[in-house]
Amino acid sequence: MSKYSKSLIDRYLLGEEVQDVNFDELENDLDFIIAAIEQSDDKKMAFHAGENVKKDINFVKYIMNEYGEDVEFVEQIVSDYKTIHEEQEDFCDIFEAEILLEKFYSNIGKDRLDKKRSDRLVKCRMTNHAKAIKLFIHLEEVKFINVEHVFVGYEGIINYMAKVQLEDYFDKELYPLEETLHERLSSKENISPRKVVKTLLSIIESYDDVLYWYVARHIELLDDLKERVSDYYKRWDAVFKNNVEKNEGFLREKIGELLDSNYELVSYETDHLTNYIIKLFKEKYCNDQELKNVLTYDSEDVETMKYYLGDNISLIDQRNINIGLEIAKKIFIEGDVYPDLAPLLNDDNDKKEGTIIDINKARTTKK
Repeated sequence: MSKYSKSLIDRYLLGEEVQDVNFDELENDLDFIIAAIEQSDDKKMAFHAGENVKKDINFVKYIMNEYGEDVEFVEQIVSDYKTIHEEQEDFCDIFEAEILLEKFYSNIGKDRLDKKRSDRLVKCRMTNHAKAIKLFIHLEEVKFINVEHVFVGYEGIINYMAKVQLEDYFDKELYPLEETLHERLSSKENISPRKVVKTLLSIIESYDDVLYWYVARHIELLDDLKERVSDYYKRWDAVFKNNVEKNEGFLREKIGELLDSNYELVSYETDHLTNYIIKLFKEKYCNDQELKNVLTYDSEDVETMKYYLGDNISLIDQRNINIGLEIAKKIFIEGDVYPDLAPLLNDDNDKKEGTIIDINKARTTKK
């Protein structure tokens, strides 16, 4: 409800004078101008606003929210705002208006976003992003620690800088979020609608604890990321299965290198030992039920491997099995898909107390 009476606004709109009332001063009052616009039902009353109102970012926000369907009108209001602040060299105020304009263009329906304004949107995004990067460089801080202090009172800028930082941490090409989630999480339930915010905040905290605290107070900054993660959640099983299959390929490659180091001493082939290792790994070391369900092995290769091993496993065969299991643990548990084989080969595995595999009973006994 306006603090100004309806009769006062009516007399202003009619151009009447009122004793002891200076309408020139009232035109510099945001509440008065908004009341005049709404009571007259004429948005053009905005052009009667005084300079103090025209340079108020809240006036720009009001016009965008109430009259966003008239794009040219909004652009004019933003232009008037920027002109005043450019004369006064108010960098932060101009930047905040440009951020608002970018958001405004982004929210325009595609049917109303013609090529001219589509180009403006692209230019806005590029310009604003470049400014944000320059600001981070100027602050000599790649993290978020100084942003809140430097731009106090400019929440629009702080939020924008936070989003730029989030985009940097979760860049689709340099730091694929989906890949990060599969590396860090054991189950897709951690990115379910109920838990996704907690998971994202946990990842952000590992990068930048100051940004974490800010985003935790402004959860709406995660909206774009949550939308991306929603797609990842839907295809989690397919991607997880594909990743496991890739890891099986990495295991096979390393087992091949292992057998190349002692090929003259064994009769079995890479596939035989690889499938045997996967079977043993699932039975002995795999506590991740999701991984256990997806990991597969060829039973015929396992039986062939058992045949070559015989009833008494030789030291070289035991060594190959031990090293193979270490490789599997590095790939499937530690996430090291390119483990260095040299340290494992250099270990005196055949002299260490190890595990003897009972082929028939598929259980272990100590040497």
